Amino acid sequence: MLGVSAAFAEQAPAEVQQVINSVMSGKGNYFTPPNYINLSAITEGEPIHCSWFVGDSLIKLGEGAPVSSVIKPLDLWVIPLLNNDITKVLMIVAKPPRDPKWQVLGYGHGSVGKSWEKIRQIWPESAGYHPVLIFAPSDPRGFFYIPEKGDKNLTPLTFSHRQTNNLDSLYGILDSSRVVLKEIRDGLLANLKKGKQK
Repeated sequence: MLGVSAAFAEQAPAEVQQVINSVMSGKGNYFTPPNYINLSAITEGEPIHCSWFVGDSLIKLGEGAPVSSVIKPLDLWVIPLLNNDITKVLMIVAKPPRDPKWQVLGYGHGSVGKSWEKIRQIWPESAGYHPVLIFAPSDPRGFFYIPEKGDKNLTPLTFSHRQTNNLDSLYGILDSSRVVLKEIRDGLLANLKKGKQK
């Protein structure tokens, strides 16, 4: 199936839909998928609307802040490209701050898409959950937040402190936002300190 799925069309802005349609049909002057991706065998997964930690807010409010007070939605969508329901690569569609046009910024590793699929299974919209995918400056990990479970949960997509590869165990247990926000905030402060020393 080519084009944008019904679920995609319901969630993503029309301009994003147009970009994806153009890429999938081979039309338009957009950044194309890697050569190993056969578009004729690809379908689009559920789109992921990404958010971002606001560094100034996190530094000012501290690790005890509600998660919702230190994040904001981005003009950026990540679309998993699937082959036989397996995420092969992620298409990154965004509207840069100084450019009014939506465009394909590039393609990322499929591991985020696979993790997000599992998170959506464990915390489904059918049960009233709406997971939020969040990225942080100067931190390679992605994070997710479940607003319906309160404003004090924040969990990384990758773990070093849990000795298991079972995704149900990893993503079914929510981390304390205080612990994770402290790690992110400490990283931000360290980067600011380095910048001042240059």
